[in-house]
Amino acid sequence: MVRDAQKSEEKALVSMAAAILGEEWNLVDSERPDFIVNTLEGDFGLEVTSCFSGDYKKGSSVAVQSARYCQEKLHEIREKCLARFPQIAPWSLSYMDEWNDGDVETRIVAAIESAIRDEKQDIFSVSTFQDETGEPVPLNIPKILINKHPRPFLGDAWKNMKDHAGPAETSSLSFQSCIDKKAKKIPQYRNKNEDVRLLVSAFPLYSSGNISIDDGFIPNIYDFNRVYFMHAPNYVVEFPSGLVKSLTGRTPECFSRKTQR
Repeated sequence: MVRDAQKSEEKALVSMAAAILGEEWNLVDSERPDFIVNTLEGDFGLEVTSCFSGDYKKGSSVAVQSARYCQEKLHEIREKCLARFPQIAPWSLSYMDEWNDGDVETRIVAAIESAIRDEKQDIFSVSTFQDETGEPVPLNIPKILINKHPRPFLGDAWKNMKDHAGPAETSSLSFQSCIDKKAKKIPQYRNKNEDVRLLVSAFPLYSSGNISIDDGFIPNIYDFNRVYFMHAPNYVVEFPSGLVKSLTGRTPECFSRKTQR
């Protein structure tokens, strides 16, 4: 199930990159590399990876490990709550407090119970909940936001919002680290196709993924035929050509350190 979700996410990222580049890519699922891409000019193998900021542990960003853990726990809590309160299935919920495994579920259940009682309110912001004695326990506003009639959303109906993105971080080294790691597997990728490419995506829904690269940065792409860096949904830079394509008008120059000062 987890692998299926990851594959779907990778397909969505590849489709976005193709749209930004203005190319038609037909994807065939594969492993090492992730996809064989059919185009009018021929086929190529495409490996997909994501770029994150911060420290890394066992090959993965510590920040994104934490975000994924919290999101997985939130999904587990949602499944429990759906069994108990089936009427909340269409609702969206944003959890915006510091994460503490000991009381997150208690707070969310209390918020749902309050939102159910308050039938007239479609958007419900929770600042307090009752403990086991019935006494109100204050929370800083806002900590839990429930929308009973949400607009169509991207991704999970329940989100841990604590890690949502601020300004983009310019980090060409993180991009290069992704290439360094994947370059070790180029011989395996070439067993599927001689033309082997890498897509490195930075998806700024969360702060740990809000990475841009320095304007004019030239990475070492090793023996990859092409490497693409995508700051979704803004731009894609293709290497070694350095070609920049943008859907939104925002390019690496817009996110550079000098521009943000």
